[in-house]
Amino acid sequence: MKTLLPILFTILISSSVAQNPYTQYADMLSDRFGHSMCVLDGKIYALGGAITYLDPAYHEMEVYDPTQDTWTPKTGMIHGRANFGTCTYNGKIYAIGGGQFSYWDPQSTIEVYDPVTDTWTYKTDMPRARMYHSASLIDGKIYIIGGFDNNRETIAEVDVYDIQSDTWSAKADLPTPRLRSASAVLNGKIYIIGGVREFDANAVSKVEAYDLASDTWTTKEELIKSKHMMPASVLNGKIYIFGGGIGLWSTSLSSVEEYDPVTDIWESRTDMPLELAIASAVSCDGKIYVSGGYLTAIPSLTIDNSMHAYDPLLDPLRIFVPFEMALSQIYPNPFITSTSFEYKLGEPAMVSLIVYNHLGQQLETLVNKHQQQGKHQAIWNAEGLPAGIYFYRLQAGGQQATGKMVVIE
Repeated sequence: MKTLLPILFTILISSSVAQNPYTQYADMLSDRFGHSMCVLDGKIYALGGAITYLDPAYHEMEVYDPTQDTWTPKTGMIHGRANFGTCTYNGKIYAIGGGQFSYWDPQSTIEVYDPVTDTWTYKTDMPRARMYHSASLIDGKIYIIGGFDNNRETIAEVDVYDIQSDTWSAKADLPTPRLRSASAVLNGKIYIIGGVREFDANAVSKVEAYDLASDTWTTKEELIKSKHMMPASVLNGKIYIFGGGIGLWSTSLSSVEEYDPVTDIWESRTDMPLELAIASAVSCDGKIYVSGGYLTAIPSLTIDNSMHAYDPLLDPLRIFVPFEMALSQIYPNPFITSTSFEYKLGEPAMVSLIVYNHLGQQLETLVNKHQQQGKHQAIWNAEGLPAGIYFYRLQAGGQQATGKMVVIE
């Protein structure tokens, strides 16, 4: 006899009153694109970047205090840098590589900022000069991935900096060498998102994840739209990417995408107020702050210095009020040919139940209709499908609860 284990889900139901998930805060002191932002002790640091294609990259750094909504200048970097990587560790900021101009002349230097003394010091150089790369911190090590070198050759090698020993080592190459990608660290993995394979190529939608434990890469679900020159940030277990572009001189984008590592699915979120490329983004106090970047590239470069904070909980695509639904344990699970969903609605609602494969591709719609309050059942027949992991998405009122199923031989 099967045992039903009640699991209570809070289903996200769209509010009838649209809200704006973006709040504008004080502008940065300087217009800039290709800069980097990081968070240290609850404050946001913006450093480097450029204002034109031809002038040297910025040395300047400024810090934002969210409690005061103010920016304050701090001692600038020793080297001007644009399109570089930063990480924070043990109360210090690490600035790594980047171009001495916005589009060329990559460097291999790494310098560290101490906010107590407001000073910068050098550390051991990278094994190779690079810019348009990513820098990701895990367990006291900084992983430098992607970018191009002094010959504008795309770099596949992954260089790892050990902060404690001030030494470099190598890890498994990036399977799809790229530059101008977004990167994010989530659940012990490094995600490399989008980008271009060559300096003047169009963007790709490729997403690959690096597993530190096995030193291996895995292909993930691709972006909804191919893009590059966009920042990424992690909040509440999800990855968010903002804006970007399609080609080198293409119109900037305002689109926002959210990635769920559990379902391996990307979804669109409310567009930014501005179309921005080569902006920077960080998570702080439950919001994602996006600043700088360029609005247009041609016929003239238009740089922005504004800063907006995105709050996912206020996004009209995700706003919710509690709606109680009891979902019995999917039985059987794992299973060979078929399984049964049993769920209970607390009130009438439009219900959708869809099954996806491990790539996030839709396989079958089991339910797509308005249903009354009470108990309901749906059967999924997986006969003929290969063994493996599948996902379901149960929606009520336009929002969702998701889960995993396993088909065995």
